[in-house]
Amino acid sequence: MAQPLEGEPLREISPDEFVERRGAHLYLAGRVFRFAGCNMYWLGLDENVGGIAFPSQFRIDDALMTAKEMHLTVVRAHTIGISVGRPESFQPAPGRFEHDNLKAADYAIHRARELGIRLVVPLTDRWNYYHGGIHTFANWRNVTADAFYTNDTVIEDFKTYISELLNHVNPHTGMAWKDDSTIMCWETGNELSPPVAWTNTIAQHIKTIAPRQLVMDGRWGVDEGIFSSPHVDIVSSHYYVYPFLELWMDLRRAARRASEAGKVFVVGEYDWIGYPFGASVNLIPFLSLIERSENVAGSLFWSLFPHRDDSGFVYHRDHVLSYTLHYPGPSASMRQRTQIIRHHAARMRGFSSPLPHGVPPPPHITAVTSDTVRWCGSVGAAAYEVQMSLAITGPWRNITANAQRQQAERLRLPPLLSISNWTGSPLPPPTDHSLPFPQAPFFVRLVADNAWRKWPVSGVGASLWAHLCDTMRADEQRRDERGEVAFMRVRGVNLAGVAGEWSEPASIRCTRE
Repeated sequence: MAQPLEGEPLREISPDEFVERRGAHLYLAGRVFRFAGCNMYWLGLDENVGGIAFPSQFRIDDALMTAKEMHLTVVRAHTIGISVGRPESFQPAPGRFEHDNLKAADYAIHRARELGIRLVVPLTDRWNYYHGGIHTFANWRNVTADAFYTNDTVIEDFKTYISELLNHVNPHTGMAWKDDSTIMCWETGNELSPPVAWTNTIAQHIKTIAPRQLVMDGRWGVDEGIFSSPHVDIVSSHYYVYPFLELWMDLRRAARRASEAGKVFVVGEYDWIGYPFGASVNLIPFLSLIERSENVAGSLFWSLFPHRDDSGFVYHRDHVLSYTLHYPGPSASMRQRTQIIRHHAARMRGFSSPLPHGVPPPPHITAVTSDTVRWCGSVGAAAYEVQMSLAITGPWRNITANAQRQQAERLRLPPLLSISNWTGSPLPPPTDHSLPFPQAPFFVRLVADNAWRKWPVSGVGASLWAHLCDTMRADEQRRDERGEVAFMRVRGVNLAGVAGEWSEPASIRCTRE
């Protein structure tokens, strides 16, 4: 029977439903399951914030909620399944397992389950990265990395690791990982180059423990020798440099033959930038090719990062290029690409267009200094409105332009900050997560002569907030004594101009220096 080229729009599905393979296609709750997703290699152990440490629950929540906002339904997460050789690892040393070191991974699985996101979990890595991999197992037995695939003792070590990991019980769900339908498949590794016999052995071991979960061959590229294995469900490849050309060639060879052999083919990683020719030449045709081909079940871009706990985004650099994607994107070029991916994800799910943008949740103000307020970002926020008041009950004044209308408040009161010292044009709403944001120069309106002066104002010893408090008192014709405290609040505004809820107000000191 012919299969649809698109996934089918999904009804509300029980989180207990497992993704299944039927021939060369994936099914969920009896319907064809095609997906767009992303890589979040850091979900179990991060390297990008303050050294190597467990990611906070806020960053995990923010990333997974962002994936949902982008219509992504699958996340590939290396450090959920690759965790060896460090004090923070699940297996820090031979024969020793620390289940408490899976606390971030447990939480990520739990939240993915609540959000309806499925996981692809690699189990080892070809590369000698911070989370460990084949080099770690080889070093423990004083053999070369290549011996990881052939040394019987090392293979048994790895199988023991897999057994311990899959039988681990998540305290949030009360289920062993092997029984959790959130984990769509176990990948034998990341970008491996193993012999077929090794892959078949490891896949069989996984299937013995977790028969309802799928297995993906972790080889970079398709080895047709694995097609005869009854234990491998999915094969994949990664696409960089010239993604469209590489995929076009694979669809006529490896992916087509995989489909003929009854194996599912997945794009495990791809360059979302569209290097070297840009989105219109590389990215759009690449994603369109995926959508049109019934031989491709899903796509996973490299890679999505969340907001930081304090302010701004988490940044990561991959070798020469940076494939760090933030949503909806701080630059016009990234914003264009995030929307291309969001539309692609909707089409892979069977929708003709994406659902409306979600309403950003309330931010959280994390720091206030004499001239800056910072907040942790809000999922889906393209800009932020920042308001200030002399009293916690209001009235509230927009410090910058109104993010929903991209203009100043249409009231008798002029803006408090300006990008011009002669027109009084309000600062645009910040797209970063602090105010003042990097905007040079900016100006404040002083009460003394009602003129705009560049900040910091030479020779005036006062905080920015003290100046703004004076200005608001004059605007509002208030004659009460100067207070030492005012209040600030922030809310996010999505790409459609819909504002979310305000943050809890934060007090700011208006004292003079």
